[in-house]
Amino acid sequence: QSDIERRVADLLADRLRERGCPTVIADSTARNERSLLISLGVAPRHAELQRICRDAGVASPTEHDPGPEGFLLLDVPVTGVRHVVAAAVDDRGALYAAGALLRTVVVRGGHVRLPDSLAIRTAPAFEMRGTHVSQGHTMRELTGSRAWTQHEWRHELIDYALAGANTFERSRSEEHTSELQS
Repeated sequence: QSDIERRVADLLADRLRERGCPTVIADSTARNERSLLISLGVAPRHAELQRICRDAGVASPTEHDPGPEGFLLLDVPVTGVRHVVAAAVDDRGALYAAGALLRTVVVRGGHVRLPDSLAIRTAPAFEMRGTHVSQGHTMRELTGSRAWTQHEWRHELIDYALAGANTFERSRSEEHTSELQS
């Protein structure tokens, strides 16, 4: 697993915990019948992801299908556990797969719920996808809101990245954005 894949997996686990998922276990041997197993990674780098896709009768995602930055989310049958494959074409596809999965799951009462059937194969339609992220002085003044913390800035930008944005514009007056590059 690459450093980026590990960081995306950690981000996915953190966001699931934020939503109330009581435990996220990286060790697949610790699973039980209530577990959700997620196999996340860049498919061309992982023979196991390619094997799971092949066994499910689904082509592994490629640069041609669904395309660059694309991914496949697939619910595959495994005895006694819910197993979701998040197979990406490339590193950005892994991030976007995690975002799509987060938009799909519902956490209630400490349990992760997914649709009965999950099969999403997609890639961004446009090469450049972005937004302007700002918490301007006028907005804060009119609403009486406080300035965001560095953590809140980072969280917001990552939300946009999970949703597929790959370019960001920021106001020069924003205090914490220069520290978000890491």
